Amino acid sequence: MKPVLTFVGLKEAQAYFSRLKSGAEAMARIVILVGSAEPYAYGIHYGRHRRGTLARAAGGTNYLEKGLAQRREHIRKAAAAAVEKGPQAVAPAMLAQGQAVASAARPFTPHLSGTLRRSLHAVPGRR
Repeated sequence: MKPVLTFVGLKEAQAYFSRLKSGAEAMARIVILVGSAEPYAYGIHYGRHRRGTLARAAGGTNYLEKGLAQRREHIRKAAAAAVEKGPQAVAPAMLAQGQAVASAARPFTPHLSGTLRRSLHAVPGRR
C-alpha cells in the first residue's frame, strides 16, 4: 500500500494569503494627508515661510512629526491588522490613524487662539 498524503486546510490557507496580498496592495496605494489648511500652519511647523523668510523666531514647532512619533507603533499595529483583514479594511483603518496623529499633534501646537489646533485633520490623498 502506497502512503497517501492529504493536505488539510489548503483552500483556507490560499484564501488567507490571497487576502494578505490584496491588503498589502491596498496599503501600498493608500495616502493619508495630515495637516491644516490655515495659511500660517507651514510657517509655525517649520519656522520659515515657503519663500524662506523667518516665520517664527523660536523656530519650528514640528508638531506633526511629534504627533507621528507618538503614534508610530500604533500605526504599525493597525496597518498589520488592516492588511490581514483585507483591502476593504485598509483605508478606514489608516484614516483613523491619521486622525489619531492629528490629535496627538494638537498639544504640540503653540496656543494663541487655538485655531491651528482645531484645524488639524486627516484626509485621504492621491498618489
